[in-house]
Amino acid sequence: MGQKFILTEEDRKSIRGLYGLNEQTNTLSVSGSYTATNCDELHAFQGTGGKVIGNMNVIVGDKIKEWNSNGINVKPTSVNVSVNGMTVNWTVTFTVSDVNWIGFTSRGAGCNQTVDTRAGNDSIDNGPKSVIAALKKQGKTVGKIEIVNDYKYDGGANTFKQVFYCYTLVDNTPQPKPQPKTTDDGIKKFVVSSTDLNTINSQLKTEVSTYITSKNNINFDVDYFDLSSEDGKTAIAKLDIAPNENGYNRFSVLLNPKGKPQESLINALTKNLGSKLIKDGTITINKIEYEYHLIGLYI
Repeated sequence: MGQKFILTEEDRKSIRGLYGLNEQTNTLSVSGSYTATNCDELHAFQGTGGKVIGNMNVIVGDKIKEWNSNGINVKPTSVNVSVNGMTVNWTVTFTVSDVNWIGFTSRGAGCNQTVDTRAGNDSIDNGPKSVIAALKKQGKTVGKIEIVNDYKYDGGANTFKQVFYCYTLVDNTPQPKPQPKTTDDGIKKFVVSSTDLNTINSQLKTEVSTYITSKNNINFDVDYFDLSSEDGKTAIAKLDIAPNENGYNRFSVLLNPKGKPQESLINALTKNLGSKLIKDGTITINKIEYEYHLIGLYI
């Protein structure tokens, strides 16, 4: 039965103070600023033409994740903007929420060109539907999307209007099927999954290395290995190993886009004498095809 931890009121005050949470208003905030060189950049709160200018979406998103990691779910309630010449200052204010609004972004129009009708207009691919479509291309599904508020700057030729949105995401990450665990004397099974192939390799190496170390670094042979993607986005690696005095004491999965030179494979085999390529194949993640190589290493 799990332990229960009771927070005193003093504990709660300390936590609220640590993360900037005002007890009376229940609000949090994050701010930033940037300086533009032209009218288009002036309302590039995130970026324009492939160039990052304000980086607002990333700054706000990172702050939301920080609060989330400490058990605080939030929703943006307002965006305050001030413009001084070509410098833009902004502050996003949040409230603690039962539902976590993980995403923040904006759509706008500038250079005094019919900004009122263009900003946030889905008929010209500049509204909430364009936000949903852009996230879908990244493999993300929007649950809800709402306007936080908008802001209009009357600056003559530099006039712009920006509409700010918050959204929730639906978790579509498939859960790997539970794998049966065997006794320490038989086959040991490992399963790791991620949308990032480097994370796959890192987790697999850590789990296998920890296990082998716990067995006094005896050697193991591969009984089964597979790296597959059931949804085209999330990779699932499955590795079974069994004790063998002529086996290896470490394993690694080397990955690279298909067709690229295999320097990493050559280096690994060259630097670890007696190491061996055990199995290779291909896997497609987010429409990019990778080659993988499982190698047994002597460390």
